Amino acid sequence: MRTWKALRVRTSFVVALAAAVSSLGCGGTDGDGGTGPGPGGGSNPTVNAMSSGIDEAVKTYLDGNQGAYESVAVFGALAAQIFTKPHVAAAKEPGRGMDRQECLNPELFGTTYAFNGSEYAASERTGAPANGVRFVVYEVQGGVATTNEIGHLDVSCTGTPTRPNLQVSLVIHDVTILSITTTGNVNPNNGGASLFHNGFLSSSDGTKTQPFEGGVSRAGAPASRIGHSFSFRVLPELEIAYGELHDGGTEVLTTTAAAIGGPVNRIDWEVRITLDAMLDGAINSGATEWSDGFSDGELWACVSGSVANASFLNAQEAGCTPVFYQSSVPTSLDPADLANMTAAYHGLRELYLALRQFADVGLAVLTPPAG
Repeated sequence: MRTWKALRVRTSFVVALAAAVSSLGCGGTDGDGGTGPGPGGGSNPTVNAMSSGIDEAVKTYLDGNQGAYESVAVFGALAAQIFTKPHVAAAKEPGRGMDRQECLNPELFGTTYAFNGSEYAASERTGAPANGVRFVVYEVQGGVATTNEIGHLDVSCTGTPTRPNLQVSLVIHDVTILSITTTGNVNPNNGGASLFHNGFLSSSDGTKTQPFEGGVSRAGAPASRIGHSFSFRVLPELEIAYGELHDGGTEVLTTTAAAIGGPVNRIDWEVRITLDAMLDGAINSGATEWSDGFSDGELWACVSGSVANASFLNAQEAGCTPVFYQSSVPTSLDPADLANMTAAYHGLRELYLALRQFADVGLAVLTPPAG
């Protein structure tokens, strides 16, 4: 899997999606991404491949585990609170906790936390990892927590506070549906970090898995700037990525792929959706661009609305301007292609958000207390 990294810093909050493929087996691109109907129902096989690959990943790994992710949304946040409680946070203060050799307070090792109706509390139950903790996960109905157990969330950490090796896994009905390992470097004084993720998603029955990679870049205090990104190879010929860089003042991000030689790591073309938006998600400007790495590129669509509810408009009709490939020439996409592009963007964002809420549980271990 390629390494995806930020290449530009802009003066606004940006969302970027990039898709890179080797060979789709559906004809050449012929400058406009190709012609002829594709699996997504439009005339552009590049867009069809993106939308079809992302749609299949969403159906397999998100829709099939919807109940599990609803539970993580509720209980993951409660689990993260454990790592900021006074007796835990005190062990992480600069000059104290960061001098210790464990990246997770050893007082917590082997503890299983159960929900008491309002928060997690230590229990007498066994089964927690020896170098970490376990949180019992319960069913959520209509956004409300119940007492019906459906699995557990394990958080463990080896290494040191400045060079952690953090593992988080979610087991639902005896199937590990999500696992992530986070490594990298953390500044012991201000919480600045450069971290890398790798892990996998699983279907609800455990018969299919989807590897992913990602990263976190966090500026040290008092700056409030943090970037997250994840990438997936959803098909042998299709890799996708989504990232967001939040700047506490306003705005910033751009992500892309780094090409590595070889049939799997070669970039034959790239589609980039770049959105400049306010921190509340309102889009100031946005564009979708295509390039084969040799030509000037093509401007496919403008993007408006909000990050959570983006609308894609034909570039030739909307009159948008290039963002990343500055010499991109406006090219028309038909309505079906624009619909597929919209679906691809929102599906990929769903994958990103599912991983973000899961990764954030572990990152709470590595966040120094405020003040």
